[in-house]
Amino acid sequence: MPTKLLPLARLAVRLAPRGLWLLLAGALLAALNLGFRREIWPNTPAAQSFFELLLLLCGLPLPWLLARTAQLLGRQLRGWFWRLLWQLAAAGGYVGAFFSSVAGLFGLAYLLLRLVR
Repeated sequence: MPTKLLPLARLAVRLAPRGLWLLLAGALLAALNLGFRREIWPNTPAAQSFFELLLLLCGLPLPWLLARTAQLLGRQLRGWFWRLLWQLAAAGGYVGAFFSSVAGLFGLAYLLLRLVR
């Protein structure tokens, strides 16, 4: 079983858009800075708001890029069942990305209003 999953994982990593890796790196950077905020940024009170905003901005396009990766993966597979499964996963991913983007935009507006005050 793991021997069949490894080529699929390699293909998924190869097909993932470059922007996905950049967003994951930005989200990891923001999450680490939020986690160690008291040690790294003890005298900077605005650091928490900045890294929360960065985490949200990196998280907004992530579902779209994951759905795109599923779509590209579905096009590369051979069996009709697996192609259909990944294309359905991509379609569901796009629907989920839309709803998470709407919620994320409300969160972004809230964070921006909190920064302005």
